[in-house]
Amino acid sequence: TAKQTAVHKKPVLCINAGNLAFLAGLEGNELNLIEKLITGDYSTDKRMMLNVTIKDNNSEQLLGYCLNDVAIARGNEIRLVDLDVFCNNRKINNYRADGVVVSTPTGSTAYGLSAGGPIIHPSIEALTIVPICPHTLNTRSIVLGADDRITIEINAGREGESLEVEANFDGSHKVTLRTGDRIEIRQAEKKTNIIKLSNVSFLEVLHKKMNEK
Repeated sequence: TAKQTAVHKKPVLCINAGNLAFLAGLEGNELNLIEKLITGDYSTDKRMMLNVTIKDNNSEQLLGYCLNDVAIARGNEIRLVDLDVFCNNRKINNYRADGVVVSTPTGSTAYGLSAGGPIIHPSIEALTIVPICPHTLNTRSIVLGADDRITIEINAGREGESLEVEANFDGSHKVTLRTGDRIEIRQAEKKTNIIKLSNVSFLEVLHKKMNEK
């Protein structure tokens, strides 16, 4: 939905039908506030998005936009993947892990949060790299600038065998990547506009969610 609304420059109202729901402009017990849409009594938050491109030796394919995150992770087989991570063509780390999540500040409270990454205030434009279950004692999450370009290259397995991993975009679309493939992630030129019907700040929402039993 976020991809479509961004393309057509329409705001989107998120209603909490689950648990944490940091994006929600309404809780389930606040549906009476929808009347504010009719009178125009609301504000919008602009949220940065990601632009994703898949590259191999012969071609490249633009896969579109993400609001939350891109997760590059092992598929059905229970084994580590080996990923080289670059920022603006400079290698910054190698991860032997279940995978890596690259997220926006909005996505920092989604998969990145579950993987132990930092919570980023949505007013800050940044990219976050969070390893998923890394097999090392010194791997940490990395926060980069919004204008940086992240490239992740799929390496071979321990015995030199070709590996297959899955790249998942906002949890709704996935593609298979193989050894030698590269995925490039950067800030998109489009943004998602999130409707706010109340004056509750992100920090108030954060305090409430972190103290729920």
